[in-house]
Amino acid sequence: MLLALPAFALPSGKSIWEYDRRIWQTQDGLPEDTIQAMTETKNGYLWVGTREGLARFDGFRFVVFDHSNAPAFGDDSVLSLYPARNGALWIGTEGGGLVRLMNGAFTAFNARRGLTDGFVRAIHEDRFGRLLVGTDHGLFRLQGDRFIRIDGKDGLPLISVHAITEDQQGRLWVGGSGLYVIGRFGVKRIRLDQTAAANQIKSIFESRDGTIWVGTYAGLYRLKEGKILHTPFDRDVEANILEDRNGNVWVGWVGGGLSRFRGGSFITYHAPGVLPNNTVLSIFEDSDRDLWVGTENGLLRISDTGVSVLENKDGLSLGNASTIYENVCTIYDAPDGTLWIANGHLYRILGFRLVPFSIPSNAGKIKVRTVFKDRRGDLWIGTGGQGVVEIRNGSVTEYTTRQGLINDFIRAFCEDNEGNLWIGTDGGVSRWNEKDFKNFTPANGLAYPSVRAIVRSKDGDLWIGTDGGLSRVHDGAFVSSPALNLFRGDQVFAIHEDDQGALWLGTNGAGLFRLKNGKLSHYTAKCGLPDDSIYQILQDRHRNLWFSGRAGIFQISLHSLDRNLDCKPGALAPTIYGTSEESDAGEVNGGVQPAGSITPEGALWFPTIKGAIRIEPDEVRSNRQPKALIEQVTADGRNIPLTSSIRIPPGHGQLEVRYTAPSLYAPEQIRSKYRLEGLDREWTDAGSRRVAYYTNLPPGNYRFQVLAFDHDAPSKVSEADLTFTWQAHFYQTIWFYALCALLAGTLAWIVFRLHMAQTKARYAAVLAERSRLAREMHDTVIQGCVGVSTLLEAASIYEPPPPEIVQDLLDRARSQVRQTLSEAREAVWNLRYASLEAHGIVPALSQLAQRLTGEGGARVRAAAAGTPSPLSPQMTSSLLLVAREAARNALKHANPKSVVIYISFERKRVRLEIADDGGGFDPAAWLLNPNGHYGIVGMRERVEQFGGALRLESHLGQGTRVVATIPIGS
Repeated sequence: MLLALPAFALPSGKSIWEYDRRIWQTQDGLPEDTIQAMTETKNGYLWVGTREGLARFDGFRFVVFDHSNAPAFGDDSVLSLYPARNGALWIGTEGGGLVRLMNGAFTAFNARRGLTDGFVRAIHEDRFGRLLVGTDHGLFRLQGDRFIRIDGKDGLPLISVHAITEDQQGRLWVGGSGLYVIGRFGVKRIRLDQTAAANQIKSIFESRDGTIWVGTYAGLYRLKEGKILHTPFDRDVEANILEDRNGNVWVGWVGGGLSRFRGGSFITYHAPGVLPNNTVLSIFEDSDRDLWVGTENGLLRISDTGVSVLENKDGLSLGNASTIYENVCTIYDAPDGTLWIANGHLYRILGFRLVPFSIPSNAGKIKVRTVFKDRRGDLWIGTGGQGVVEIRNGSVTEYTTRQGLINDFIRAFCEDNEGNLWIGTDGGVSRWNEKDFKNFTPANGLAYPSVRAIVRSKDGDLWIGTDGGLSRVHDGAFVSSPALNLFRGDQVFAIHEDDQGALWLGTNGAGLFRLKNGKLSHYTAKCGLPDDSIYQILQDRHRNLWFSGRAGIFQISLHSLDRNLDCKPGALAPTIYGTSEESDAGEVNGGVQPAGSITPEGALWFPTIKGAIRIEPDEVRSNRQPKALIEQVTADGRNIPLTSSIRIPPGHGQLEVRYTAPSLYAPEQIRSKYRLEGLDREWTDAGSRRVAYYTNLPPGNYRFQVLAFDHDAPSKVSEADLTFTWQAHFYQTIWFYALCALLAGTLAWIVFRLHMAQTKARYAAVLAERSRLAREMHDTVIQGCVGVSTLLEAASIYEPPPPEIVQDLLDRARSQVRQTLSEAREAVWNLRYASLEAHGIVPALSQLAQRLTGEGGARVRAAAAGTPSPLSPQMTSSLLLVAREAARNALKHANPKSVVIYISFERKRVRLEIADDGGGFDPAAWLLNPNGHYGIVGMRERVEQFGGALRLESHLGQGTRVVATIPIGS
């Protein structure tokens, strides 16, 4: 009844389509598209040599070095690269000699250091640590810090060198203008063929089996056990032969693409299907086992993703992709360990054999959509339009709508806790209880007729995904809840319950949902999903969720999903497993369950248009801990050398720190945090950003720390730090602040002293003015009052008073009062002129002369000479009072006929002279007995307060001359 057809072996080797491939070109940051050399250094950087410079790649960005920023480059075209054991990177250029990069510094090695030819095509460090360099004219060895030429002697002729390698026996193979082997026996030349082209060597490589591979202008040769075998390719081989860790030997051709040798045969790949260009100039395998191919039109990475494809050539009969039934639509891992594949046909995978499974049916050829095995071991087969087929103990039973099935197009099976079989179809759900069917439609509570998935959760409930929402069955009945209403109208294609009881729901276009304890979280492409359509959800033993959908197959850790329930933009970093667009293998099928399964061994299987994809997660790659590195520090726009002791000159406080954690395969999964000790209290979560900025940073001592970790393994952290001192401007130092404080104190003391001096001066001026007023009052008002008082007292002593005597005394008292009032007015006049500011000294003297002429019997006149200089109000007032005092004394005491007030303005002084023709007096006698009159003393004090001098000239009968001179500005 069951016919087993011939079995087919599963694929033993991978096709190029089963590798992940990516291309980088100039638009991605490369200085030029011609890739001539590649290598990897211990810190994880990939170094790429091009015709326009050397590029350093951390998986995230390229940093270019050439003559513009590294003057050691005599030529920007890089032909060869070699990482030495001491950490140095040796760079061979095309005409510019050899360059060494060590501790961040580039050093040139050219003719001045013994390297007489600048075309460096091969670099090799032998087992003794000796560096050998091959050039167009000679083989050189580094000795100390100079190179010595070693060809042309000891049996090795003068040669050009394009390739150097060392075999497992310690022999040195040198190729160029001939092939030479150097060992304990001496030097031996090997001729590969009689043609000249066959002996022009371009590359040499030894594979693990001891075979020496030699690339020449005439093609590829293999040397083993003394035999020389010419491969069936006569193309030019560049310096690019490599054996990867899986034992594949890769050969790059000039114009002939890339060949892979395995199992004694070659497979060649060409552009544009696989390569960006058919001229392959370099091949390199990195520490993550990724293959890098340098071509004339960009850099290609080929990654072994642990993915293989089961397709037509492996015995899987595939249609032309016109309908879902002609392609793999479901892969089901049965409880007994059998893996079933349905694509219209049905297959079992037994061990490593693919076995077709034939199903007899009254309906003729069955189009198998899905398959399921219940707890009794019965096999249920869902078809596309032919109902359900049950196989029990070798017997076949068919169920269609005629037997009560709700619809003949089957999409999903599920068994509940009571052993009832629930069948999801295009037109509703049928429940089979070993006797009959009970059907459910939207009228019974189903969200939508077209069913996509049915899953039983740990609590026994059934969850049914449909094209119009999500339904839940509890104790055999449909129940509703607010959470279910949120899915109304969404196509729910996939349902999975994780090991923590959370329900994950994949939709066709609405993204991913997480439902736990009544709380719903939503993930979309906004927060990092490759696409919002999800066909299947699986969980592996490492707590990673695997998804299939329109974007292919991708994986995200449960830890990452649980930490990002709010779906921040870019929060998720999925690992995507896809193949080329040309292969169509990225078009994953879905909508019929199970749209993928995971085996007990951990292998994941997904249905695609091209076939069945198998992923071995444990073989994909170990998450190597990223190593945090600080690449560059820029302060105020200046690059700061990264040394053990960094002192940044004074500036504006603008700091930029560029850091990285090289990850050549999945740089988007690397996250970082940083902190600046001395400023930051908390860590800054930088995400995938690789630069830190600070502005207005004050001077001081700082330590910059950066932590790098894989997004899916946050506990594996790498740290890099950098200590530096930002020096202060002189005006930001403590001694400057102390000096400023001292200066401020000194200035305050000086200001205080000046203030005190001015206060004292003002007090002295006030005191002087009071003294003058006291003298004025004494000489006028007081003396007058005393006189009046005396006369009145004299008049009062007579009893009875004689009329004539009393009248005379009263007349004299009235006269004294008038004189006292006049003198009081003179004192007030003096005060008014003390505040004189606006009119100037010359008009004031003229006014004074007119007033004195009117009051006295003599003529008083004023005259001036020279150009009047501006005088301060105080000086003007003092000179006016001196003139008044001198003129008044003359009128009062000397009985003159005329008085002259004469002022002259000289270059550095002003001269005031008051002269009269009166009776004069003896100055010496006056000094001995001033008789209470202090007018002359007052005049002298007024003049001397401005640094001037007063001179008095007088003789009896010859008049008096008073001369005051006061210095003024030059």
